[in-house]
Amino acid sequence: MKRVRVCLVVCGLLFGLLSMEKVYAAGFGENKKTIKHYDGRTTMTGAPTYITFNPDYRTKDGKQSPQYRFYGGDKKFWEDFHWNEFHWYTIVPPKNPTADQQNMKKMLENNQDELGCNGRYLVSSSDCNLKKGRQDPRTRVYMGDNSGTTLITVGPYKGKHYEWRYLGYTPDGEPVDNPFFPDDYATTDTKWYTRKWVNFEQIASMGYMEKTDYDYRALSKRIQWIKEKLLPANPGLINPKKSLEENAEYYARVFSFRSDPDISTGIVTGWHNTNGSLRYVSFAMKKPIKPNLRLVEYDIYLKTDVDGDGDQDLKLIATAKRDPNDDDDIEETKKVLYNKVSRGQTYVFVAKVKNMKTGANHDTTYRPITLDHMYAFDEDALQFNDYSVVFEGAQGAKPTTPKTTIKYGETVEFRWEYTVPYTPQKKILMGASIPIGFFEKGDNIYRGDDKSEFLFDIEQEDIGLVNRIELVDVATGDVADAVIPNHTYTMRYYVKKYKGNMPVGDAKRPDKNPFASIDATVSDQVTTEKGFKDQRATQTLKKAGDVVRIEVPNAVTPKGPCVFTRVVLNAKHRTNGQSTDYSNDGPIEKRICTEINISVKGFQVKPQGIRLPYNQSSSREDLSFSFTVTNYNLEGQAKDIPFVIYKEGSVLYRGSVLVPPNKPTTYHVAVPNVSLSTGDEVFQIEVNYPNPTRKWVEYLRDGSDPYKDNVAKNTITVQKNEKPYAVCKLNHTRNTWKTTYSLYQWDGTRVYYWVPGWWEYDSKGRKVKWHSGYWDSYCRLNWTKSWTETRSHYEEYRVEHIYFRSKLTEDTAGGWVDVLQGGVAKVKAGYGFEMKIVVKYETTTRRLAPSPWTSDCSGLSVSPGWSENQAPRVVTLTMPYTDKSGEPVHYNLTPTSVSGSWDDQTITYELPLRKTFNGESARTIYVNDRAKDGVYMMQLDTMPFYGTYDKPAVNKQMCERIMIPLRIAGAYTDDLKTHITQ
Repeated sequence: MKRVRVCLVVCGLLFGLLSMEKVYAAGFGENKKTIKHYDGRTTMTGAPTYITFNPDYRTKDGKQSPQYRFYGGDKKFWEDFHWNEFHWYTIVPPKNPTADQQNMKKMLENNQDELGCNGRYLVSSSDCNLKKGRQDPRTRVYMGDNSGTTLITVGPYKGKHYEWRYLGYTPDGEPVDNPFFPDDYATTDTKWYTRKWVNFEQIASMGYMEKTDYDYRALSKRIQWIKEKLLPANPGLINPKKSLEENAEYYARVFSFRSDPDISTGIVTGWHNTNGSLRYVSFAMKKPIKPNLRLVEYDIYLKTDVDGDGDQDLKLIATAKRDPNDDDDIEETKKVLYNKVSRGQTYVFVAKVKNMKTGANHDTTYRPITLDHMYAFDEDALQFNDYSVVFEGAQGAKPTTPKTTIKYGETVEFRWEYTVPYTPQKKILMGASIPIGFFEKGDNIYRGDDKSEFLFDIEQEDIGLVNRIELVDVATGDVADAVIPNHTYTMRYYVKKYKGNMPVGDAKRPDKNPFASIDATVSDQVTTEKGFKDQRATQTLKKAGDVVRIEVPNAVTPKGPCVFTRVVLNAKHRTNGQSTDYSNDGPIEKRICTEINISVKGFQVKPQGIRLPYNQSSSREDLSFSFTVTNYNLEGQAKDIPFVIYKEGSVLYRGSVLVPPNKPTTYHVAVPNVSLSTGDEVFQIEVNYPNPTRKWVEYLRDGSDPYKDNVAKNTITVQKNEKPYAVCKLNHTRNTWKTTYSLYQWDGTRVYYWVPGWWEYDSKGRKVKWHSGYWDSYCRLNWTKSWTETRSHYEEYRVEHIYFRSKLTEDTAGGWVDVLQGGVAKVKAGYGFEMKIVVKYETTTRRLAPSPWTSDCSGLSVSPGWSENQAPRVVTLTMPYTDKSGEPVHYNLTPTSVSGSWDDQTITYELPLRKTFNGESARTIYVNDRAKDGVYMMQLDTMPFYGTYDKPAVNKQMCERIMIPLRIAGAYTDDLKTHITQ
């Protein structure tokens, strides 16, 4: 950006100045306000390198200068060419200042709030010396918020570009008003030659200002300064009606020179009387001619094989440039072609430094001719000038052509390489800067164009394991999905490049760029376990998504059915930055096995139900157990498999069976004299049970519990025989009768009348409460009628359905059959059956009786009325077999469902609920497996029931006895194999 050379600095009111402590340019005696230091510079007549405030200086009132009292005598103020235009001495050191060192709040004058606290564009009313942006020094136009020339580095406004009122001092220690600081009060008229200027001698005599040493210079010298440096920079001072010489002489006599224009930016202050107010204005002169070195080009290249020919090429990733011809244009243009860099990657840097043609005609004197380059990592990269690695002095970059000086107007190229270390994790700042020695020697005054920097993200390189492990049969070379004992296998693992494009694996530089590598252990979980360290790939992972395989030849010869392996990525990949996401580094484990499973099913207990006499609650029985065992294994090995049978959790029987491979085989065990008690007696068998460990290892590929199917259960239901509740000695299911009803009907009309209000009196005759009037009514009878009606009624209590189901009816009739509708109740010996008995009760005593009603003053009454009654809730089923005492077995059944109202009700009964296989419940009665073919009669009795009491008295109760033929067809052994398998 090109900077204008014309600048009006500060315009203020007189009363503002008078409120400040007076600071004089020269003290008493020969002691000057500042001490000028020319360290490293060859001449003592030019600008000093830095200044300090003199402790021996005294003001008129005998005090040390306010600056000395504030800073002390050791604080250095360094030469600064602000924005390559304004020369002064700043608190900011020239070399890599920290954020705190760049804080201009630490300048004394920026802490004095006597001036401009009501000025425009202030950031805060509590800080009168900081504004939100800059003004154009020539037009005095405000350039907008965040347009300031100073980056705020600390505090609440960190990161903003704001403008301080003061940025530096003249070599003599006078504070310089910042030309970019917006005027506190708007000034629209910049025709300064129209002002009525007051001679500075008069102002000094009034005590408003102290003259400087430069005011005592010869008039001719002052005229020369005005002509050459003031008027070209401030054309608003030129009176067009006067010659240049006349204008120069006029201002040389009225303006006070506050600094030396030959050494730094000249500042003059003038006083004018406008509308009765004495005001002052400070003007900056043309910038002094100073030598300037500029970093005009800074390029960063990736060193890589661009065209694939195997040679290292250069690929530009970032470039920065500054104007090499116009010294006033200080803007830097930057372009980033790729914003990420990779750890371990080498980059090439090319930079050019030019000794700018400023008019100084100065060749550099500082040696050696080098270029500093520096790098900041992660948090350091986000700080101000906080570098992690700096190469300077003899370690700095050298010119491509050796140089001992940079001649005026000459451009020198520098070239160097840098390999990004594995230290940075997320960010890296890469920069280059002209060494501070050129500044200290006076070869390079403006530091603002000495440095270029680029901030890059670190390419997140990452390799990791793939969740894929293969077992390779050495004999065939094929991937095996099952393990055969005593075969030799190679283990195969896979590594993937998940992020980044930096190649992993370089045969020419294996120490710098190793191939993907893993550490693994392999075991057959029987006899051997081997460890394999640093097993390497032979192919390069070139880009994200690439996968390589790593093989461990002849890794295992298992003695058992399983191979187990555990693999991790080798730790060196973390150390060298090739692995940054540790979540995919492992460990990954895999067990590859031949499926081995021992299972049991078809666990039967005979007999399945026992009925004890009424007065007996326990018994001892001889029990028969049968079960089917499957021994699955790929080896074809017959196994001697132990088993145990439990009764109610306690061991009842232990044994073992020799089971052939891969074929379900049924076994029978008889256990005599087993104690049983009423209730559900639960039996459980477990094969290959732990004692204390299991004899045979089992494994399922889906990862589920292989021992879950080693257990089966069944139940014997032991019950006391029941006394029959329902006994029907004479079938009678229906009653009929007639009832004569007396009916009386009346009709009336409601009559309304008014009840007047009245007073309520107490015992002494005094009124105590008023009762308001209201409407009331009564029914007036119009007519009545009486008569009788006779109606016929019935009631019925009967068995409506007897449903029966067994495996045989399912096979032959599709499921349930209704015995009352011709269905045959048939079952095989050893099998079970289910029954559903549906009983219906219905009466018309309510439905067909006349219905009484009322409606206000009318209605109908009926006599007699009716009452509810409840049908019985039990039936008795008598079986064709007896208990141990010879008494027939009875089941008193209670309803499993009731539907309908009391006078139209359906009641369903089912067999008792009992435990069966594996603890499941069912309403099933099992036929003895030794029962002979034939027809056996079951007897069903409904409970005798009087029925409704709203009928003439009867001497017979309703009930029903039905004989149900049970046909046993087919012996138990006919279907033995199928039955057990189910």
